[in-house]
Formats: sequence, structure tokens, C-alpha cells
Amino acid sequence: MKEKKRKTKERGKEEERREEWRVEERKERRKVKEKKREEEEKGRKKRKEGRKRKRKRKKRKKRKEGRGRMGRRKERKKKENKWK
Repeated sequence: MKEKKRKTKERGKEEERREEWRVEERKERRKVKEKKREEEEKGRKKRKEGRKRKRKRKKRKKRKEGRGRMGRRKERKKKENKWK
């Protein structure tokens, strides 16, 4: 009888330990997921910024050029005159 009680007690303790371990594992996984999500968000933000900058640069360049090839030639001529 005492042997049986001891075994059930041990089994109960083992179950508790397993449950604690599961809880810890869940917490750990949640932390990792959260970190991953934050990294992804940072990357997304940086890409968005990059696209924004690229678009602005393109617009600035087009404004500078004027329209068509003549605009570019004009720009080049201006630069050449500055160096002379």
C-alpha cells in the first residue's frame, strides 16, 4: 500500500514538472515569435523608407532634366560652362 502511494506521489510530481516545462517552452516560443515579428516590422519600415527616398530622388532628377533629351543636353551644357 505504501509503495503504491509513493509511486502515485512521484507520478504526480513528474506531471507537475512536465507541466512547468511545457509552460516555460510556451513562454520561450512566444518570446522568439515576438522578436521575429519585431525584426520583420523593422525591415518592412526600412524598405518603405528606401522606396520613399528612391521615388523622391527620381522625381528630383526628372524635374532637373526638364522634358526629353533636350533637357538633359541643356543640363550638361550648363555643367560644362561652369568648369570652363
